[in-house]
Amino acid sequence: MSKETDDNHSQLFYWFGNCWDNLFQRSKTSPSENIHSNLIDKNQKNSRFVSQAGKQIVTRDSNFDGLLHDPLEENITSILHTNENTIPWEDYKELMRITSPFHITVEALTHVMAAMEKHCQMGLDPSTKTDSDLKMLPTYVTNLPTKNEYGEILALDIGGTNFRTLLVKLNPNTESEVISEAHIVPDSKKILGNDLFEFIVDVLKQFMIRNKLDLNQEYVLGFTFSFACEQIALNKGKFLTPSKGWILSDLIGQDVVEKLQTVIYQKQLKIKITALINDTVGTLMACAYHEPTCRVGVILGTGTNACYFEDINKIHTINDRSVLSPEATEMIINTEWGALGIYIQ
Repeated sequence: MSKETDDNHSQLFYWFGNCWDNLFQRSKTSPSENIHSNLIDKNQKNSRFVSQAGKQIVTRDSNFDGLLHDPLEENITSILHTNENTIPWEDYKELMRITSPFHITVEALTHVMAAMEKHCQMGLDPSTKTDSDLKMLPTYVTNLPTKNEYGEILALDIGGTNFRTLLVKLNPNTESEVISEAHIVPDSKKILGNDLFEFIVDVLKQFMIRNKLDLNQEYVLGFTFSFACEQIALNKGKFLTPSKGWILSDLIGQDVVEKLQTVIYQKQLKIKITALINDTVGTLMACAYHEPTCRVGVILGTGTNACYFEDINKIHTINDRSVLSPEATEMIINTEWGALGIYIQ
């Protein structure tokens, strides 16, 4: 490597290092680094950041050492708007140019929050559901894990790019054990649902053989399907809309559990699908197994989505409540929030 290349690399590392130090590790004692944060009273236990419009933006403990937005700029990402005198002006301008698409004003964020809350409420009401950006789909998942679960459970997790085959071994007295394999879904299997299901069941069978599972033994299977489905029970769901570049034209309007179960039986596997969930719901439940206070699941991947626990009395789109336990007080709602924005101007 030439000396010129070394010098260029050194300059690049110095530039990034300097930006990092000045953006994210600002001294607590240097007043010169707090020009844009002069509303902070570090002697006050609950410092209040107030915008130029007089609105309170955030309250925080004075001992908090995390990243905070700049109340003067009213910009959520304006932590980047550090004192321009601490780095060269040209570098500062370039940094602002690169990051500008990610800057969100408080007004814009407040607008999005209000619109999202409105569409959440609309999606939970049958009379306004069709006008909502958010599908707000009932999942029929009404309980969190108790850690008293036991047994060997198979799982299929189909995402936007990959799918995984899993064997989960649960024992209340020991840490759960998960054997997982990731697989690429060929583009040719993203067109027809039947082709997709035949492909993944063949892979599942080979997974069972590789892990020395008895093919004559009966297993239960949880099916994570990362596409919008309208569920009418825990193990029944009608496929609504393809996304992420998939087509699955023969699956639209069909019960995905019934279709997959048919292929499983055709392949002579003794596997019963007992639950259909979205990957967002799976994320919430997996986290709740270790952290029972978890109430929200979020996916940031090929697509984005979120789910949360809702008061069951506020969900007016449950068609048949007889399938629910009488003790159920909450249910996870799959928001399908990736669609938010169609009507937001």
